[in-house]
Amino acid sequence: MRYNHFLTTWQRGSVLLPLLVLLAMLAACAPRDEPLPTTSTDLPDEQMDGVRIEAMAGDRLEYVLEAVHMDRWKDRQALEADTMMVRTYDAVGNLQATIWSDHASLNEADDILVATSNVVIVNSDGDSLLTHYLVWNRVTDAIWGDREVTVIRQSNTFRGMGFRTDIEFNELVSYDVSGEGTPSDSLGDGL
Repeated sequence: MRYNHFLTTWQRGSVLLPLLVLLAMLAACAPRDEPLPTTSTDLPDEQMDGVRIEAMAGDRLEYVLEAVHMDRWKDRQALEADTMMVRTYDAVGNLQATIWSDHASLNEADDILVATSNVVIVNSDGDSLLTHYLVWNRVTDAIWGDREVTVIRQSNTFRGMGFRTDIEFNELVSYDVSGEGTPSDSLGDGL
């Protein structure tokens, strides 16, 4: 009887399969030339829902900020708020103005608030300013924007493009102004 030195097909498969698996494992363990992806470093340090922040200057209340949701980055000193309302108070503690917006960004280091989408301000006299973009410098109480603006004072309505004023709407400046109502001396120096 002659001994056959050739492996049968089944025997060749049982030898080749472990060799292929071993080669695949070695290739998978080889060092990679490209770095692995990392997570985003722009994630907020804090995420809060139903937020109320009261800012004080000594014993005096400066403002109250409320938001449905807020993200905070401590290193950048930045806040992002959704469905936001801010009530600001004068040096005596009287309500100065209330600001509402769908979204707001606050730079805590520079005290700059940028409100976007459905922005409404009502000052202590009950006058209203409506726009879709507003920047408020809390240090100087200056507000400005480069979008359409509607100002309602008493029974008068003014519309314009872009604006600059303070939180009380004194010396309001706007461009391409149109209006409805009765002009009077009580409207102030602006418009």
